[in-house]
Amino acid sequence: MSPVYIVEPVGPQTIDRAYPLARALDCALTLSEWRAFCQSLGSVPLRGETAGDSEHAIVALDSRGYVKGLCVHLIRDDPSYGVLIDVPIFVVASAADAEGVAGDLAGVLLSKCNRSDCSGIRFWPIRPDSWKRWRTPEAAERTRSRLFLRPLPSAAEMGRTLC
Repeated sequence: MSPVYIVEPVGPQTIDRAYPLARALDCALTLSEWRAFCQSLGSVPLRGETAGDSEHAIVALDSRGYVKGLCVHLIRDDPSYGVLIDVPIFVVASAADAEGVAGDLAGVLLSKCNRSDCSGIRFWPIRPDSWKRWRTPEAAERTRSRLFLRPLPSAAEMGRTLC
């Protein structure tokens, strides 16, 4: 049985602690750029969202408060898939329980997907330029080389699929 992680929006207590995971995606990303991005994020809604809402970033924390996962996502209307959750950034930093961290982050995405009546969740591949690439308009329109998952029955199954 995997430990339970606390998944919450990136906030004042976790911005700097999540930075190493974000920086792993782009060595040129500065701490001040990361902080500015996090401070621009929308709050996490209690009800469903509609396509075009702002980006959100969530972290998975272990019982000691260490950041073990980072996920940046938004709801988008895609010509191929319809309304979906787009996940350009999904990083797990746990050698001992990658599946558990991925499953808990995926559980939040799955819940949001169901509440927002999305067709699924699209994960972008991680590359050295991931951070800068996902923020360009033309990148959002290209769907090749991305993992698209229809909502699976459980977060655990999604975690296994992602690992």
